[in-house]
Amino acid sequence: MGGSESEVAEPPKVENPVPGVKLADVSVDEKSTVSVSTAADTKIDTVAGYFWQVSSDFDITVAGTDTENITFIASEVSATFL
Repeated sequence: MGGSESEVAEPPKVENPVPGVKLADVSVDEKSTVSVSTAADTKIDTVAGYFWQVSSDFDITVAGTDTENITFIASEVSATFL
């Protein structure tokens, strides 16, 4: 009862290069709404999605973390002069 092993075809390889990201210049005043826009440049002209996250000690809530444009309220900053 000679069964034959079937070959499993490998899925096609999809090119997924890391995109280059450009941020627009941003000027920030404390306690004001800040908007940040970006443009992703890929070799395949398709961006699958966006993900922004805060890596700061400031308590910031960001709106639009899954879009190319985000907004947040800038924190109040205290300074000490020597």
